[in-house]
Amino acid sequence: DTSRGGHSRSATGIFDISRGNEVYPLVNGRQVMKSLLADINAATNGDSIHMTTYAVNGDMMLDPEAKDPEATKLTTVFIAAMKRNVSVRILVNDNAYLHTALSFCHSLNPHYQGPGDACVPESRHHHVSGSLHAKLWSFIYADDVVSYLGS
Repeated sequence: DTSRGGHSRSATGIFDISRGNEVYPLVNGRQVMKSLLADINAATNGDSIHMTTYAVNGDMMLDPEAKDPEATKLTTVFIAAMKRNVSVRILVNDNAYLHTALSFCHSLNPHYQGPGDACVPESRHHHVSGSLHAKLWSFIYADDVVSYLGS
């Protein structure tokens, strides 16, 4: 019953953590982006979105073929989610070559209504020889959890 660090798993109240899960491979960018857009747009009051990523472009359109592709920009859909009272938490690597994290976070944080900041640059690996190269999204809805993991 003990996990890393000696914390009891049963103390979390989560006992069936790995039962009933489904896995859907998304093998190209179009599938991934459209699916992410649908999950961001599905988040409502009280839900939460967590993301960690290596590099980010807030002007990236999640669906450039949409009727209004500008409305699918990453920054735009995150701000819309925050206006729906969705808790958004983002950790973006700010590496030695691509300094996009700071400007991306600055475009989101003024819109966040929760405690602290919605987005923070991660700079522990801010040197030529290292970076945080994770790509992970989790959507926590009232009745479901959806996660994406990329390489």
